[in-house]
Amino acid sequence: MSRTEKKPGKEPGHVQQEKAYAALLTAGATKVHEDAFSLLRDVLARKQVLCEKDELCDFAAFMGKDALEAMDIITLYLGEDEKHTGMNKSAALDKMLESVLSLSPGNIKDYSDKQLSENASELESIAWRVAAFDNLSEKYRYFEDMEPGKKKRISLKLSKLRNVANCYLVRKGRITDPAYQKRTGDEAGIAGTSSFEKNRSNLKKMVQNNFDRTEPEKIAQEMINERGKYEGR
Repeated sequence: MSRTEKKPGKEPGHVQQEKAYAALLTAGATKVHEDAFSLLRDVLARKQVLCEKDELCDFAAFMGKDALEAMDIITLYLGEDEKHTGMNKSAALDKMLESVLSLSPGNIKDYSDKQLSENASELESIAWRVAAFDNLSEKYRYFEDMEPGKKKRISLKLSKLRNVANCYLVRKGRITDPAYQKRTGDEAGIAGTSSFEKNRSNLKKMVQNNFDRTEPEKIAQEMINERGKYEGR
């Protein structure tokens, strides 16, 4: 090192702390994806069904701890075999909706970065599941013929979950942003406002757009390459 070059200084404590929160959050989200696809692999290994990459990403969101429930959803959605025997997408979406509405996240609006990072696994799972249900219900027009009163009640519940999901996704993007990690104390006070939070007119689209599908799509593609039994190659 020449005399004119400066040794890189030690990062300020707040920067190290924010980087630690970002690493914790990322690890929590990654574990959710890996665990979900691990169960999905097990479920699909017992079936000979065709499935596209986008659907794999959405199915995986519903792979919780209950393998039987996961199997029910997949069987109803895809059928028992390559001929789709027993396929009932409406019934599958009923079960997915039931799974989504069973979620009961707390109020995360006032969570610190530390609290959000520590709860990343639960919040990532909620955001993924909400976005996945919205993708599939939209694709198959699930709400089109639903009785208006029932549709309104469900929409209100979904709106609350989308609000939590969107809040988490916006904060996740911020916490993992190097520029945010290096902010000063004065800048921290204005970091809470964003165009996402100011515009809540279409939470559904916001959650769908803000949920990062990069990692789920990568794992889904690996599944397609491994087994070669899905559409979408």
